[in-house]
Amino acid sequence: MITKMKKMTFLVWHNAYAAFLEKLRTAGVLHVSRLGSADAEDEALGQSLAAVRGIEQIIQQVKERCSIAEKLGVSPSGKTLKPDAVPDMYNNLVQENQVLAQNISQCQKEIAALEPWGDFDPSIIARLAESGYNVGFYSTVERNWDPEWVEKYNAVQIGSDSLKLYFITITKNSIVPDVNADLMACPDASLSAMRNNLQQLQEKQIEEESELNQLCVDAAAPLDEYKRVLMKELELNQVKYRTGKEAEGHICMLRGWIPAEKAESAVDQLQGEGIYINIENPTPADEDIPILLNNNRFVKLFEPFTRLYMLPTYRELDLTLYIAPFFMLFFGLCFGDIGYGLLMLAALPVFRKLFHLIDQNFSDGIIICLGVSTIVCGMLTGGFFGFNIYNLDIPFVSKMKEWFYMDQMKLLYTAFIIGGVHIVVSMILKAVNMTIQFGLKYAFSTIGWVLLLLGSAAAYLFPQMGFDSGFGTVAYKVTVCVSLAMVFLLGNPDKPAYKSVKNLLLNIGAGLWDTYNMATGLLGDVLSYVRLFALGMSGGVLASVFDDLAIGVFSTESVWKAVLTFLGLALIFLFGHAINIFMNFLSSMIHPMRLIFVEFFKNTSYTGGGEEYHPFER
Repeated sequence: MITKMKKMTFLVWHNAYAAFLEKLRTAGVLHVSRLGSADAEDEALGQSLAAVRGIEQIIQQVKERCSIAEKLGVSPSGKTLKPDAVPDMYNNLVQENQVLAQNISQCQKEIAALEPWGDFDPSIIARLAESGYNVGFYSTVERNWDPEWVEKYNAVQIGSDSLKLYFITITKNSIVPDVNADLMACPDASLSAMRNNLQQLQEKQIEEESELNQLCVDAAAPLDEYKRVLMKELELNQVKYRTGKEAEGHICMLRGWIPAEKAESAVDQLQGEGIYINIENPTPADEDIPILLNNNRFVKLFEPFTRLYMLPTYRELDLTLYIAPFFMLFFGLCFGDIGYGLLMLAALPVFRKLFHLIDQNFSDGIIICLGVSTIVCGMLTGGFFGFNIYNLDIPFVSKMKEWFYMDQMKLLYTAFIIGGVHIVVSMILKAVNMTIQFGLKYAFSTIGWVLLLLGSAAAYLFPQMGFDSGFGTVAYKVTVCVSLAMVFLLGNPDKPAYKSVKNLLLNIGAGLWDTYNMATGLLGDVLSYVRLFALGMSGGVLASVFDDLAIGVFSTESVWKAVLTFLGLALIFLFGHAINIFMNFLSSMIHPMRLIFVEFFKNTSYTGGGEEYHPFER
């Protein structure tokens, strides 16, 4: 159900506008509409957007590091942090960490370059230079080595690797060695000194990492609080951005939407000197009316499905009420195992995480509803963790079997019947939706198809139940005639068939095309519901296979064998059913959602695209 809205327009003297916005934010009821008269390059709005995006990036990085810190056993220190100071603290630590990482990388490169020369004191090279002797450090490929360099330049090979040969020359300062090799710079520090420096840098990096992890664990809550502050500042600047300027900027005009039941109290709260308030009902020209769903507690549990697809527009039906029972039934049929349903209720925190994989807005209430549905639908087959309880010779179980049990063929037919009912309900809702949006005459064609389908179903079922009715009765023939007249003569309300022969032919042509689409589309749609039967059967068969594998390993030849094989049985049973539950759960969520989003929404002509009601508030 969609809450009725009122359009409110405010004209406020510019000197009183800041105080008015504070009153409006305190009231927290107006969804502000965009008037589009403000400058698109608003500086304050741009700064607020940048601040929010920046804090969101930091929060994401902090969450990722928190997960690492928790694995390392880092717990909150209890230190109180100022929310607005945390981003700078985090950025400074991250920057220091990056500088340390760069210094460590550079030091490692220098050590790698120095290792071929060994550990020596560079001051010795400096003293030799003061005495008039130059020590050159060279590297070359082994084939370029010339033994004459030993006599000519006092060349000494220091070492080699798979790529190069390393050597030094000792000559007087006035002599420059003429060698086919690469001259390398003399190191500033010894190898041992550089290794010590690397160790100190790595120790400091560990300390910085530890400090950063601790900050992230302590800063999670303050950052969320700071984000809320920035979001409210952003909303305030957005409202200013959406404010229209009239009378050369002396009058500020603001427009928005408010739930109808809150309009009068809002006027009393916002009225003041220099403020004019106008309240109107929505008009057909209004396209920006926000959507506030107002459903009972049960239906509200299924609102995440509506949001996952699209919110309705203001003049559409809210289909959440009709999603709820059908999704419960579809999920139960796909997941249908009494044991799995009981496990959903018993292991609620585990299944909450599974549901949150799809949408974080799913509540515990919907898990309980779907668990109960799984138990009830599981009674149709008697499956209990893959075992069939109807094989037990217990009076109560035998009575349950009489009431609930269905074989595979009955389940298959039930899936088709459910599909037909679901599609007919969607077509009824389509007729209601079109009547609400455009008028009754636009729904005549759909009503005709609904009458034909319901009449045909009744004509088929009544003789089966012993009633004197069927396809040959006058009532059915009248129903068919009325239905076809609505489809072939009233299918194009903009061009009534009674006005001209051309219109008559156009209506008949449109009816024939509609008949073709209905025949092919309806058949394909109903066949889609066979997945309810197939998924339920496949999950039960897979569970039974794991049970057989587990029982097959058990042996009673000796006590030790019995203990060991029992452990193997337990592992196979737990691991097998865990896999089956996870796979079956995803299938039981995704395929019913597909039936809702494709078959159901398509046949209701649901357009969606509504913007959710978001009031300007503290």
